[in-house]
Amino acid sequence: MSNIRKPTVIHVTESFASGTASAITDFVRNSPDFTHHLVYSLRPEALVDPREMGCFASAVEMPPGTWARIRFLRRHLRSGSSPDDGVVIIHAHSSKAGAYVRAAVRRSRRRPIVYTPHCYAFERRDTGRVLRGAFRTAEWLLSFNTTAYGGCSPREAELSRWPLTRRVVVIPNVQPVPPGSYEPRTEHSLHIVGNGRLGPQKDPEFFAAAVAAARAEFPDIEATWIGDGDPSIADALRGQAITVTGWLSRQKALEVMASGDLYLHSAMWEGFPIAILEAAGLGLPVVARNRPYLSGVALPEVIDEPAELASVVAGLRQPAALDALRRETAAALAGNTDRAQQNALRSLYGPLARRPIHVNGKWLVQRQTGTQRYAAEIVRAIGETSDVPLVAHVPAGADVPGWLSERAEIRRGPAKAVVFEQIYLPVATAGQLLLNFAGPAPLLKRRQLVTMHDATPFRFPQTFRKTFVGFYGVMYGALGRYARHLVTVSYFSAGELGSVLRIPDARFTVAGCAADRLTQVAPARPDVPGIDGRFYLVVGTLATHKNLPAPVRAIVDSDRTVVVVGAAGNQQVFSGPSALAQGAVVAGHLSDAELAWLYRNAEALVFPSKYEGFGMPPLEAQALGCPVVASTAAALPEVLADTALFFDPDDTTALLDRLGELESNPALAARLRARGAENSRRYSWAGSAAAVLRALGVAPAGADYPVPHGF
Repeated sequence: MSNIRKPTVIHVTESFASGTASAITDFVRNSPDFTHHLVYSLRPEALVDPREMGCFASAVEMPPGTWARIRFLRRHLRSGSSPDDGVVIIHAHSSKAGAYVRAAVRRSRRRPIVYTPHCYAFERRDTGRVLRGAFRTAEWLLSFNTTAYGGCSPREAELSRWPLTRRVVVIPNVQPVPPGSYEPRTEHSLHIVGNGRLGPQKDPEFFAAAVAAARAEFPDIEATWIGDGDPSIADALRGQAITVTGWLSRQKALEVMASGDLYLHSAMWEGFPIAILEAAGLGLPVVARNRPYLSGVALPEVIDEPAELASVVAGLRQPAALDALRRETAAALAGNTDRAQQNALRSLYGPLARRPIHVNGKWLVQRQTGTQRYAAEIVRAIGETSDVPLVAHVPAGADVPGWLSERAEIRRGPAKAVVFEQIYLPVATAGQLLLNFAGPAPLLKRRQLVTMHDATPFRFPQTFRKTFVGFYGVMYGALGRYARHLVTVSYFSAGELGSVLRIPDARFTVAGCAADRLTQVAPARPDVPGIDGRFYLVVGTLATHKNLPAPVRAIVDSDRTVVVVGAAGNQQVFSGPSALAQGAVVAGHLSDAELAWLYRNAEALVFPSKYEGFGMPPLEAQALGCPVVASTAAALPEVLADTALFFDPDDTTALLDRLGELESNPALAARLRARGAENSRRYSWAGSAAAVLRALGVAPAGADYPVPHGF
């Protein structure tokens, strides 16, 4: 059953018109998995096509007046919720709406506040420093009531990185007009077009001065300003033979823009100009004023002063120059696409819309074996391949790797071991979903996912101390019945655990191991003897069920070199290590880089285990081009099938026969390398993470985990 409910986004804007309206409707179009509502007001001169509001589930107009709007939003936003107490994301657009919303309601997990300024008020240049400073101070104070920022440009995102602000995402504005929607005019005289409200921000005086400078060289230039505003400015433009269209519907404005040959953007300050994207979408080349809002966008033609337009126009008179600038403009804006905006909105809304999932980080303070590697890789893959917000609880004194800090909120517990797991975690994650990937989990918690790697303590109790076997039996017996989700690493283990715990096999989600991360490690030769010539590799602990002594002795007695990688095991768990034959090279615990070198250079990996839930070393060996000679026990035939040579784990003669076959048949070794590499690619940490998320109801259905050989 899914723990995630479909979220709602309420867009709030002080003025649903022009570029802001275009941006909001683009956000709606590019995030169809959300239910979108609109709370808006209109400027008197705004010409809004009612069809532009058709994409919203509802549209509610705010009353006039600052305090009236704040009171209205307090009532409206507090009453608004999605079904079943789902998440309601409040997305404020523009500085005024951002102030209204953050003054009206307090952010929370169920009601996060997202803010897109579409140009900060402190960027204005028609006010003095004192007022701009007041605007900046107000934004800083309001940032404490802001969950996340969606900057419409790289510069706006950078300006949004206030102290203690955790989430800032660049949401690129997109070209709202499909290329080629209109055909630009092809008459001889150059037609320059500008756009926007006639006022200080769009700086039509700059546009007029630039046109005048160009006309001094080329008198036949035509010029049109799309928009209206200050009547005195409109009269001044008309006095300079610049057509002023007045306010037009968006459709009509685009038609007029498309009639031009060149778009000149003259604004003094902006968030990121939708008009530039509209012009490029219509196929017009663009010349833009060089201002900070273009930071991070390499437009091919920018000017600092109006007089510079004359030289730009002179260059554009050359054959094919306009077409070249058109192509270069389109290339500069290639990142402003629907796909880019969809990904950005997913990154912005996704973590806010979903309840966080908590992770038991106890593996960070444990001896690193296959279990701990599994926990680390699964959590890492969940963070890399999904937008599920993670909260990692780690024991006192744990060293947190950088990748985990980047992908999860870190909460440090006050204790370690049993106190951390059995007391701290149930309290700290009360009412939340907890993921446990490294063995036992809190007994006093039902809403959790528990990973049971294998049934070794039940099938090979002699391997372990009696106290551990008793603890394991009580722990897994209870968790098997009461935990919300169960995971194991193979279909073999699912059957074994179902049998010994007397629960249905179907209770288990299979999410196996993988070796793709190790293939990314640069090999490093370890400082151990015996690896200059031919050698065989054995990887595992000295626990009884790993069955190392007899096979290692047999290899040594056959005058072959064998390198054993692994540790003696946790003495609080295992009943006692067995001695290895003299003559074996015992390398102990090595780094991933050193282990990768041994895999790449060994004649073969010998894996004689009598019981494995999965068997990660054989898969790692195959991924790095090392043939595998493995026992026929437990999950190994499921994982390896016909991509390895097999022997009875109690028959060392059969083991030596398999080694002899490899040595006498280079073609067989080459075939095992090729088949092994192919087999290793069937498994990935991303696929296993997807299987886990799918079990939790937060990933799409699909066969991400490979079907075992023979099933």
